[in-house]
Amino acid sequence: MPGARVDIWHCDAQGLYSGYPGQGDSRSLDTSGQTFLRGSQNTDAAGWVGFDTIYPGWYAGRATHIHVKAFLDARTMLTGQIYFPDALNEFLYTQVPAYQGRRAERFIVNINDGIAREEDPHRRAFCAVKEEAERYVATLTLGVDRGRDARSGERRESRGGRPERPEPSSGGGSPPEMRRPARLTMKDRLAALVPGPRREP
Repeated sequence: MPGARVDIWHCDAQGLYSGYPGQGDSRSLDTSGQTFLRGSQNTDAAGWVGFDTIYPGWYAGRATHIHVKAFLDARTMLTGQIYFPDALNEFLYTQVPAYQGRRAERFIVNINDGIAREEDPHRRAFCAVKEEAERYVATLTLGVDRGRDARSGERRESRGGRPERPEPSSGGGSPPEMRRPARLTMKDRLAALVPGPRREP
């Protein structure tokens, strides 16, 4: 789609978003007023757009992802998230120093991310990644309906600014997506990380 504006934003190597309080594994860091790892570009005549950024980190309760919005004529045409291969996530998070040293353990991968399963069961938002000499190139083709205003389908944001972290219910306790999920068995984790093995129903 030529002439569309595309916005992306994601967390840094340690799982911090810019612009919000309550960041980090301890939820004690405040990045209000900062704008790192947020970008906006317009698509070219062929409908393509590119961003130079770092590989996104992770935070508790979610698989690795980048948020994306597409706009045309001031209308929100698409709101979604882009996901990455878990084998590559695991490699980078365990081998690259910038992603190491976390207090929390990464329980959520693509196979048990509730939002990914609910909103993208066919994995259409999982990007293709190519390794080059000094970088990774992630590619994803997005389709939009010009006649639809996507704002009606957006996930409601909490005061913390993260759509995937809704406010606690009136009964108290953690928001649903933030409760620790059951630990994956070794077989299920291998199925998520290694091409070939498949998770049994």
